[in-house]
Amino acid sequence: MKKDLNKFKRYKLTDIEKEEILLGTLIKRPIFANFEILNDFKPEYFYKHLHRKVFKAIMLGYSKYDFSITSIINRLEEYYKIENVQEIIANLCSKAVETISVEYEAEIMREKAIKRALISAGKKIISQKYNNITAQAAIEKAHKLIDKIARLNITDENEEFKDIIYETYEEISDKYENKNILMGYSTGFKDLDENLNGLRTSNLVVIGARPAMGKTSFALNLVLNFVKKTKLPVAYFSFEMNKKEVVKRMSCIEGKIDLQIIKNGNLYAKDWEKLAGALSQLLETNIFIDDTCDGTFTNLQAKCQQLKEKEKDLGLIVIDSLQCMDGLFENNRKQTYSCIISGLKTLAKKLNLVIIVLSSLPCTIEKRSNKRPMLSDIRKYCDNIDRCADVVMFLYREDYYNHKKSGNEKIAEIIVVKNKNGQTGTTELEFNTNTTKFKDADNNLNQKELIITLFDGKEL
Repeated sequence: MKKDLNKFKRYKLTDIEKEEILLGTLIKRPIFANFEILNDFKPEYFYKHLHRKVFKAIMLGYSKYDFSITSIINRLEEYYKIENVQEIIANLCSKAVETISVEYEAEIMREKAIKRALISAGKKIISQKYNNITAQAAIEKAHKLIDKIARLNITDENEEFKDIIYETYEEISDKYENKNILMGYSTGFKDLDENLNGLRTSNLVVIGARPAMGKTSFALNLVLNFVKKTKLPVAYFSFEMNKKEVVKRMSCIEGKIDLQIIKNGNLYAKDWEKLAGALSQLLETNIFIDDTCDGTFTNLQAKCQQLKEKEKDLGLIVIDSLQCMDGLFENNRKQTYSCIISGLKTLAKKLNLVIIVLSSLPCTIEKRSNKRPMLSDIRKYCDNIDRCADVVMFLYREDYYNHKKSGNEKIAEIIVVKNKNGQTGTTELEFNTNTTKFKDADNNLNQKELIITLFDGKEL
C-alpha cells in the first residue's frame, strides 16, 4: 500500500491531510455537514481504510441525529475492533478547521478516488496473463473493471454487505433495548404510533379522504405535533388555502378556538387570550408555509431542494393536495398523478425526510353501503400507489353520513391500509369539528357514540 501511496502522490491523487481535516471537522463541527452531499458520498472516496471506517461511524450517527464523539468512538471499537480509537479521534479533531466547504472537498475527493481506481484498473488490465485466456475473455474482464468505476462502485461488495449487517444489528438492538421507542417520528397520537411505528425518514405517506372529511385539519394536526415533539423544521405546501388561512387553522387547533369565531371576528376576551397563547406557541416553531407553488412537480421539487439546502434539519414536507398538482400528461390525469407519486417517493429518499401528500378519493365510494375507503379507491387515481407509497391511510367519519349524531366531538377513523414498516388497521381519534383539533380517543366517548347509534340518537 505504501508503494501505491507514493505512486498516487506522484499523480497528486491522494491527500491524507485533507481527509483528516474533513473528518475532524465533521466530528467536531457537524454544523458544517451538508447531509444531501454526504448521503451520496462513498466511504471509498477516502484513501485510508481507517478513514473510511471513521466516516461510516460518523454517518451512522448523523442518520440518527446523534453527533456525540462518544458514540463514534463506541462504534469504531465495537464494530471495527479498532485500537487506540480515542487517540485517533483526538488527532482528527485537532485537524478540524473553522470553516470548510464540504461540497467542494467531497467533489475533489471523489474525483481523486475515481482516478485512483482507473490507475489500479489499468494496472490490472496490463498485468493480465493473456496467454492463458481468449481475447474476448480479456475484454470482458477489462470491461467489468471499467464498468465498476463508471458506476462508482469502487468497493468490495462483501465489505459493503458487512456494514449493512452491522447497521441492521444496531437498529434491531436499539429496538430491543428501547421497545417503547418508535423507529420513526411520533404522529402525536398513541394508538396510531403503535400501528405505524412512527413516521420514518425517506418514507412517502399518502392520506386519502372524501372532500370535507377533515384531511387538511388532520394534516395540520400532524404538522403541529411533529414540530412540537422534534423541534425540526417543517414545510407545508398549500394549493387550496393561502398562508393566512393556514395559520388561522393552526391557531384554532393550538388554542382550541372555534374556527367560525375566527372567521367572523366575534371574539370574546377569553378567545383573544387563547389566540395570543396559540400564536406565541406558533412563533416558537419552524414551519414554512408555501402557497406560491405553480402546481408542477418540477417547481415543487426545486422549492423543496432549495429549502433543504437552507434548513439542513428539515424533517417533514406536507403537500395539500395531489389533485391540485399538474404534470406532463394533460389528457391523462391518472398517469400524471402516478408520475407525481413516483417523483415524491424519490424526493423523500433524496432529501432523507418524510413526505406526506393528501389526496381526495373518488365519488364512487358514495354508492357503496359501507363507505369506508379501500386501497382500490385510491388506485383509481394512481396505478403505482402500492409500489411507491410506504404508508397509505384513509380518514373516515361516520357522522359525515349520519347527521343524527349530535355534539362537537366526533369519532374519526384513521384506516391504515398499507404500511411497509408496521401494522395495518384502524385507529380511532376524537375530532372536534369546531376547533378542528384531533386527539386520542376517549373510551367514554366511544361508548357514548355506540349508545347513540344503537338507540337512533336517543340517549338513555
